Amino acid sequence: MEDLGEGLFKSILRIIALIFRGLLWVLINSWDLCFERPGWYIGWPVCRLLSLGHLPKEAWGEPDRASDKCQALVAIIGFIAIFIVAVGISSFLGAPVLN
Repeated sequence: MEDLGEGLFKSILRIIALIFRGLLWVLINSWDLCFERPGWYIGWPVCRLLSLGHLPKEAWGEPDRASDKCQALVAIIGFIAIFIVAVGISSFLGAPVLN
């Protein structure tokens, strides 16, 4: 009877491990689609506006031609811009911001 309980416990642990491995795989493989691209397409106009049209030198639709550092910086600026807009809208609507 103990073997049956132990086998059931191991099966449950295997299923949980499989779920976590699947989530990790999705996170790693969707990094480009979920984070880099939206960050680039939102951060690019912000960077162009702040640098008066000089940076980044790559065109809006050419994030693959940019270096890894440039892509990361523009994506980070894009997400900072999204955060600032979200905080601004919520404070405008009267929601308490960052209590």
